[in-house]
Amino acid sequence: DALHHFKLIDKMLADIKRIMKPGARFILFEPVKTPILVNQNLCKGAMTKQELLNVLAKNGFELTRQLEVIVNTDAWWLEFKLVKN
Repeated sequence: DALHHFKLIDKMLADIKRIMKPGARFILFEPVKTPILVNQNLCKGAMTKQELLNVLAKNGFELTRQLEVIVNTDAWWLEFKLVKN
């Protein structure tokens, strides 16, 4: 529930990639903006689910599993693996 707070997301994700062992998974819990749900408590940096997936894909992560959690806002548990180069 913190990725959207980082100013240098790409740098942070590069460091996560650097320390991940082969076969490791990166699990992320993030609130997401939705057009249907307008929540004043959602952080300014919150992204839509597609924006979030795009950021992770751009940084070499591939989505492997997801689970939507609805508690006043839409939030997702997302699991990623490293894309093989």
